[in-house]
Amino acid sequence: IFSFCPEVIFRYSGIRLGFLKIFISKICINPNILYDIYHGSNSSYSPPATSNSGGFFPNPNVAGAFLGINYFIARSLYTINSEKKYLLFCVIIATGVFATGSNGAILIWLILNFSIILCLCRRRYSTTIFTWTICLLLICCGIIFAEMNWIFGSDFVDRFMRSINSRMELFSFAYSNFSSHWLVGFGFGGWEKEMVNYETVNHVRTLHAPHNTLVALWASSGIIAVILGILFIYSILRFGYNLTKALDIELNKLGYGVILSFSFYFIQGMGENYGLIGEERMCVILFVFLGYVYAQEKSRCL
Repeated sequence: IFSFCPEVIFRYSGIRLGFLKIFISKICINPNILYDIYHGSNSSYSPPATSNSGGFFPNPNVAGAFLGINYFIARSLYTINSEKKYLLFCVIIATGVFATGSNGAILIWLILNFSIILCLCRRRYSTTIFTWTICLLLICCGIIFAEMNWIFGSDFVDRFMRSINSRMELFSFAYSNFSSHWLVGFGFGGWEKEMVNYETVNHVRTLHAPHNTLVALWASSGIIAVILGILFIYSILRFGYNLTKALDIELNKLGYGVILSFSFYFIQGMGENYGLIGEERMCVILFVFLGYVYAQEKSRCL
């Protein structure tokens, strides 16, 4: 609710510019981001007068990620308690994911939900029904991709391709410099400085930030940081996977909640710039949920 209302109301009305100027926006939004919106020459945030940025998350991709992780947390709680309020939260949050207009968030949400459907069919039904389900999902995917402009907006495909191309430019730059800076990277602030030089030499204009969790770790701290980051991701997903093998039904469902919510966060992070644990609003919710799940596991093991 905290994110959905401003994302939908502010995105589709003329009051978002006013919100960004009032005092409360400085509490809800990082002041550096607010400055970048108005004064940044090359950032992830469009000018507020022309963008479709929402309320607490001026970047729609970050808004989509925030809503996505909340959706899968709410879904796991609903599967445990079967309370209607959690189902209502799921519907509201899922609507919010689409309302952000984030290409990546929408696709990740669809892929993870299709994966859930496939897993449920594989467990509960015969091979024939499972095969037919795969065929049906493939048809649905075909229809969605064929009609993306109609479903998600007239310029969805164009926006998606521009987003992909801008990130491929960044990844190409990272690849070409990895061999000479693999051990310690560029240092803090070094990536942005090198990107300015890269733009000047090649006469191109691209995003300055790495827009990838692992690339950001390497650029600021080198290969050791990347290895530690991968181990961190693995340890959380492994914890969730182990819970899915538990005999306790509640722990089993919480395990799936951990996998899905953190997978959304990590996957979206591979194309965004909030880092491994750099988005404070998402990380608070994710790690409170992780702590709750860990406490539930330990209490049942006593």
